[in-house]
Amino acid sequence: MKEQIKQTITKGEAVDIADAELYNDTVKRVDYSGNQPRHQGSEIYNKAYKPKKDTVDRSSLNNKITCDNIRGWGDNLYQRLYVDGDRYGEGVRVVGYSSYVPERNSKGDRRPSEQSGFSIYFDDEQQVIEFAQKCLDTMAIKKEREYLFKQYDGKHPDVYNHFPNMLDRTMCETGRYYWDASLNKVVEITKDTDAEILELHPEYRTDDEGNFEQSWTNEKAEDKLKGLLRGQECNWTGDDYMDINLANLQTGGYYTDGLVARKVRNPEDKRRKMWLTTFFFVDGTETTLEGKWDLLGDGTLRRLTWKE
Repeated sequence: MKEQIKQTITKGEAVDIADAELYNDTVKRVDYSGNQPRHQGSEIYNKAYKPKKDTVDRSSLNNKITCDNIRGWGDNLYQRLYVDGDRYGEGVRVVGYSSYVPERNSKGDRRPSEQSGFSIYFDDEQQVIEFAQKCLDTMAIKKEREYLFKQYDGKHPDVYNHFPNMLDRTMCETGRYYWDASLNKVVEITKDTDAEILELHPEYRTDDEGNFEQSWTNEKAEDKLKGLLRGQECNWTGDDYMDINLANLQTGGYYTDGLVARKVRNPEDKRRKMWLTTFFFVDGTETTLEGKWDLLGDGTLRRLTWKE
């Protein structure tokens, strides 16, 4: 029997599953404009795409396992776990049992005791083997997941890829494109675009005849898009861009525009502070500039402070 029970997945498969689980745990919803929806619990936003990394099925068993809850309360708790062969047929069951007897109150009264338990039924040897193999598979995946979690510093490195970068989000804000989070790409809106997508797109509005009608928000996005495209053409050189690839800024992180300005102590004069601005990119890299910088509505950078 011992030789028959072994891990059924390879180390590579365990790594792939662990990697996918970490990604799926950290991914967040994205609406058709590429933003995180403000009301994620509402029905309209639940229809937006939420990508999942594919994993092999490691949860199903050929046998059906019926399990009741078992829980604990603290002191005066009695628990028991055992294998029982006293059932009809050739199979066995694993039984868990928990019983709690409350303390008496000041009047000597005692609340009724509480009991809980579960039973798992196995009809033959093969079902026992399959169950043990699933346990070994899960242990292997858990081991790899803990390793990857430390390597990734707690967050999957691809978690921002299902969000558009700054250029893609701006394109969606024009109302002429939408973000397909299942494909991780911007898609142009055409006459063949699904009507439900257009209905859920927060930046796509129509006139009384159903034709796209550009709003003030769309016009602002068009101005910003022109500046980002100019930055690409000049390879982000010059005072308007400061060698910062604004198109590739994160939009799905804690800082929605992919940058944050903060004051820190000046290393040359501990009595004074200085501004630093950090830019966060979709590939997980960062760049920091001295001074307080902001991304303007025309798609360029401006330094807001020079001297303290």
